[in-house]
Amino acid sequence: MFWWACYLVVVLSITNFAPADVKSDSSTTVCLKCHRLATERYLATAMGRSLIKPQAYPNAVIKHPRSGSVIKVTSRDGTMFHRLEENGLVTTYAIPYQVGGGMEGSTFLVRLKDYLFESPVSWFNAYGWDMSPGYESKDVLEFDRAVSKECIFCHATGARFDDSDGRHLVSKTLQPITCERCHGSTEEHVRNPIKGNIVNPAKLTGPARDSICEQCHLEGTNRVLNPGMDWTDYRPGQPAENVFTTYVLEGGDKQRNRRTLP
Repeated sequence: MFWWACYLVVVLSITNFAPADVKSDSSTTVCLKCHRLATERYLATAMGRSLIKPQAYPNAVIKHPRSGSVIKVTSRDGTMFHRLEENGLVTTYAIPYQVGGGMEGSTFLVRLKDYLFESPVSWFNAYGWDMSPGYESKDVLEFDRAVSKECIFCHATGARFDDSDGRHLVSKTLQPITCERCHGSTEEHVRNPIKGNIVNPAKLTGPARDSICEQCHLEGTNRVLNPGMDWTDYRPGQPAENVFTTYVLEGGDKQRNRRTLP
């Protein structure tokens, strides 16, 4: 059902992209030692650029008619800033993270102490700067859309939270999706680099194979963690149903929730 996601990664990985300008975490650095070409190609794909430092975009002034607010996008000394002007009040935030592979566009996050929030403006490849989806209907514009563990899981590696609702971020830095998201832990493979101790998704079948993509790309109507589980408990090679349950709507006008089957 969701093989388009895997197909896309494969197609992009064999295209002659320049390596992404990102800081690799330890697992990706380890992979570079023996699999440099494949790793560099991966880092240039949408998944490899899932969370990076903001790239160069044109400065802009975006008006929000409903609230009368204005957001100005500027860059200075390699840092992007989003400045909100509303009812005589002004606030400016540095933007540390650009989220999304850039295929349709990108959104941007601010970090306020140990919490992440989405900026009210995003970049759309088709027409440039505009309001981030959902912000256009607000009566008062603020940087108030919290980014939780469930959201950041599919865009970043190593994001650790220490509160029950997954919003208080304790990680000092965030990294894009790494090789381990699809191939599993590299620890044993580094000690003894043989084919049998690393996951090759192409060798998997059925739910174990599909779950590699479904851990992020099977959203349904709602996804619910199984009792006692965390989003980071999923391991490549196991069915995603071991960690979470996905529900979809069916029935047309008489819609009801139905649990997806493996």
